[in-house]
Amino acid sequence: MQVASLQEEKNHLENHSEAITDKVADDLDDPNTTSGKKYLALQQQLEQYKDEVYRLDAAKEDYRLKYEFSSKELVELKDKSESLATLADEAKSLKDEVDVLRQNEEKVKKYETTIESYKRKLEDMTDLRRTVKMLEEKNTSYMEKSVEWEEESKKTSTLRSQIEVYKRQVQELQSKVTVETKRGDKSDFEIKRLQEKLSAVQTEKDRLAQDLQNMKENHEEMELVRLQGMSLDGNAGNLYL
Repeated sequence: MQVASLQEEKNHLENHSEAITDKVADDLDDPNTTSGKKYLALQQQLEQYKDEVYRLDAAKEDYRLKYEFSSKELVELKDKSESLATLADEAKSLKDEVDVLRQNEEKVKKYETTIESYKRKLEDMTDLRRTVKMLEEKNTSYMEKSVEWEEESKKTSTLRSQIEVYKRQVQELQSKVTVETKRGDKSDFEIKRLQEKLSAVQTEKDRLAQDLQNMKENHEEMELVRLQGMSLDGNAGNLYL
């Protein structure tokens, strides 16, 4: 009996619940009821929320695209900045090379002046050697004459005094020749030393001239690269505009 009573109570509650549910549904569908008005207001608010969500999604997508574009542009700007920094370093390097070129040009000019000075000294040494050779020839001639005079003096006593004079002259000439010979030997050594120094200077001059030419060519190549880089940067700037 109790079970039947409970079952009956359950059925009654279920029927009552269905009736209430139907009534609530009818009230919600009826815009004239309080529940219907609230339900309609909630639906309108829900639609507004949906529209707002759609708008936010669209804005989010727009911001995402802008972020991607800005990120890409930032990378390009960083690359451009690094390129400009590289060009700046190259420009500084070019300036240093130009300074070295100027210094080397001054060295070359100094070496040319030194070479000309050595050439003049060599010419002076050549003249000195000719003078020594001439004195040696004169000494030989006087010696031969002295021998002849000595032979003649055996035959003619009156010539003895003159022979003595000639002997003194010969001795003086021999002393002079000795001095000049020593000077000539010293001149030969000096000439050899100057020739070696001239050769070294000429070699250094040729090396500097070659370095100068190489650095000029490098400078022209770097300048061309720098101008091309500036041209590319200018074209890139026009594309952004």
